[in-house]
Amino acid sequence: MISLAVVSAFLTLALQLSDFTGGEDGLNFKVPVALQPATVYLDVPWLGATIDGRFATHCLLFGVALLAGDAAAAQDGQMGAASNSRG
Repeated sequence: MISLAVVSAFLTLALQLSDFTGGEDGLNFKVPVALQPATVYLDVPWLGATIDGRFATHCLLFGVALLAGDAAAAQDGQMGAASNSRG
């Protein structure tokens, strides 16, 4: 419990010393224009969905999740093959 209190104190100190640490503004992130909701790719809905930056973001995240899952499955398959060859 003491460690949580110490960490909380350091977090408060780091956020208040914004000149030294950057405070809450230490990390700046701006969404690319292609992924912003205001970016419209098609003027008419396609299959009931507006094709805009939000739709592109969802497609991008879905693709990344698929690739990550495929890579994890391939790695599990290689590990299983390695353990079978030892036994």
